[in-house]
Amino acid sequence: MEVKFGLFSCDSHAQLDRDAWTKRMAKQKWGDRIPQIVEVNENGQTVDRWMVNGKVRSEWVCNCPAAMEGGVGRGYYPRRWEEVPKIVYDPAERLKALDYDRVDGEVLYPNGPVSNFGFLQADAAFELACVQAHNDALAEWHQISDRYVPVAIIPYMSDIDVIVAEVERSVKRGHRGVVMLAEPAFSKKGLKRMNRFFLGAVVGMLPGLSHTHALAWLGGFGGTALVAEMAWLYQKRIAHGFDFATVRDARTTDP
Repeated sequence: MEVKFGLFSCDSHAQLDRDAWTKRMAKQKWGDRIPQIVEVNENGQTVDRWMVNGKVRSEWVCNCPAAMEGGVGRGYYPRRWEEVPKIVYDPAERLKALDYDRVDGEVLYPNGPVSNFGFLQADAAFELACVQAHNDALAEWHQISDRYVPVAIIPYMSDIDVIVAEVERSVKRGHRGVVMLAEPAFSKKGLKRMNRFFLGAVVGMLPGLSHTHALAWLGGFGGTALVAEMAWLYQKRIAHGFDFATVRDARTTDP
């Protein structure tokens, strides 16, 4: 990537297009549970809202006041999808906004309808399908331009092997980090489970990108020991390259 401006946004949020899930999840299997935009009547006005797992979400159809007329100072959130500027959800158009703002690139965290960096509204199979659709759609931004650095979300309700597999799959698609919540670690069982995730997946393959929630976890239960392990494995990753199996095997054989 060519650096022209000397500025990189490390906390941007990528709004996926309205059909990101409907065109990637099987209608025959998931039906109206698929995340999609629907019209609802609110205080006598027709507005658009995201519907996930058959339930209409209460927040605005797109969290993008900075891109709207008047900017953050006005604080206007679009009521209809047609109001959302293309620079918000179209990666090719968004490059024009980056140039205008003199920003070289962005680390891309999720936007609506992803709630708290996940899809926790239903069962593990539905969550996994939603997560995979999101990660695939966001990976396509990186294919359009290497100025976009996508970070994957994970299926919290799945077994740890499924979570690791999704991280591996996302890395192959172009993701360069993982964003996650702190809550899975708020117990001894949860801490042990997520230790395995960090030691086996994130540090073995890519830099672990943290949002505020994840930072809170690293500073909490077992954070110091975990960071020490992450530093050790980072050194191993440098020595062994980015091959996941090599780093994992090194961890089991070295003292």
